[in-house]
Amino acid sequence: MKNIFAKIFWAFLVSGAILAFSGCAEKNAGNNKAIIAGDSNLKSATANKNDSNLETSKNENNSNLKDSAADDDLSEFEGEYQKNDFDPLSGYNRVMTSFNDFLYRNVFTPVFVGYDYVMPDEGQKAIASFFDNLLFPIRFINNILQFKFKNAGEETLRFIANTIVGFAGISDVATKYYHIPRHDEDFGQTLGHWGIGGGFPVVLPILGQSNLRDMFGLVGDAFTNPITYSGRVTHTDRFWTPMAIGIFNKINEGSLDPYRYENITKDAVDLYPFLKSAYEQMRDAKIKE
Repeated sequence: MKNIFAKIFWAFLVSGAILAFSGCAEKNAGNNKAIIAGDSNLKSATANKNDSNLETSKNENNSNLKDSAADDDLSEFEGEYQKNDFDPLSGYNRVMTSFNDFLYRNVFTPVFVGYDYVMPDEGQKAIASFFDNLLFPIRFINNILQFKFKNAGEETLRFIANTIVGFAGISDVATKYYHIPRHDEDFGQTLGHWGIGGGFPVVLPILGQSNLRDMFGLVGDAFTNPITYSGRVTHTDRFWTPMAIGIFNKINEGSLDPYRYENITKDAVDLYPFLKSAYEQMRDAKIKE
């Protein structure tokens, strides 16, 4: 009997030891899992923090780049403004702009409208094409002076085609049938092409907005304009004959769009700065072509 109780006692004792050992093992395993989970959370938090810092750094860099680009654009704008702000003749230019504005609205536009009314559209286009072909030397010489030899060659082909096939240029067959492009150049553009700046603005009577460079360019254009020599060719007055032909050309040209001036200036708050800025942008674009 004693042996039986002894065996039972030792069995309980061993079972208790096994249970106690299992509990400690599970506790240690749980602690290890908690430690591992804690390490994982710490790593995740660190990674998220690093990603957040990296994203913040990227955003700051992008913001700095945008600010730098904005500063560069502003500096460029300010430089452009300062470059075009030199206007020693501003008082005269404003007065002449007002004078020209009065002439265009009260004299030129009514003349353009009246001419457009009496002249058939086909006649206007034929006359415009004739004068465009006649002024070929201006475009050809200035393309040569700018070393645009391909353009000069195409201008020559246009002149030959329009003169022979287009009946002295009254029909622009070079554009309609041969698809030869036109390359409009003048002496002012040639000076600009070789780096000569526009200088200060000058408003010319009747001719309108210009600048110092383009005003001198008009002299070069006059020497290469065949109309200049029309008085000698026809043995008539050397001043009034070219003047009359030039005026007729400008009236016909203006009649193709009689209200062009009004459409351009209708939204201008201050007319002189508006025309000055528009003219400089237009000339810069043509020089860069």
